[in-house]
Amino acid sequence: LYDWETTRGKDIRDIIKAQGPNTQREFETRWKEVVVQFAKEGLNAALFYENPDPRTYISLVPTSAIT
Repeated sequence: LYDWETTRGKDIRDIIKAQGPNTQREFETRWKEVVVQFAKEGLNAALFYENPDPRTYISLVPTSAIT
């Protein structure tokens, strides 16, 4: 993501909160787009830390190809 600040050894929720507002919005937009793509296939998906029911929702775990 543009302007993403790399932080090692922290919880992803803290890392996202530490990003600038534009980067946070871009992250939110992108993960919501992924959720829509799963929904089009008839699947429920949620970020792993917001997953209401791991038995019926696929947990999305943000990862980096760089860090």
